[in-house]
Amino acid sequence: MNISDPPLTYSGNTNHEVESKRGETVILDCNVCAYPAVEDYNWVFNEQTISNDRMCTLRNIDENDYGKYTCHVCNNVGCMEYHYSIIAIGKYYEF
Repeated sequence: MNISDPPLTYSGNTNHEVESKRGETVILDCNVCAYPAVEDYNWVFNEQTISNDRMCTLRNIDENDYGKYTCHVCNNVGCMEYHYSIIAIGKYYEF
């Protein structure tokens, strides 16, 4: 018998918030379990693909980096999305 599963999160939670100060490094991890293994990772920010790796590293965070990041992950059984919101802490900006 061969059992196959689409990507699933270990915690069951697909929405995460990360607080970051300007200048910091943030690592976003699209950590899922799947069988067969994940074939495709695709990180999107502002409708642009920014990485095709499991982890997305954002260095020297500034005001342009705050917002919602989505990891689309697939194997041959199915797909899921993992979401991160990067939120500014420290100095607040006036708009």
